[in-house]
Amino acid sequence: MNQPLNTRNTKVATAPIPDATHRPQRILVVDDDTGIRQLGTEVLIRHGYQVDAVEDHNAGWKALLTHTYDLLITDLDMPRVVRLEAGEEAA
Repeated sequence: MNQPLNTRNTKVATAPIPDATHRPQRILVVDDDTGIRQLGTEVLIRHGYQVDAVEDHNAGWKALLTHTYDLLITDLDMPRVVRLEAGEEAA
């Protein structure tokens, strides 16, 4: 039997509040749509995250190879991205 959700005791997840003892979480945003990339980046920065944003998968790989990130947010439908099936290797 389905039970109604009790929202009085439900905890809401919030972004971490930066302070002197904790470094901000670092996020990489990869999206070819300029508007989406900018909006996502602005929202994350306002919530205290350190954000790098790039426009394509090549720039995303370069960023991943040169920096450490806590989270990657990416568009899965970008032009020129080759998707490999499990067990396949890139040519």
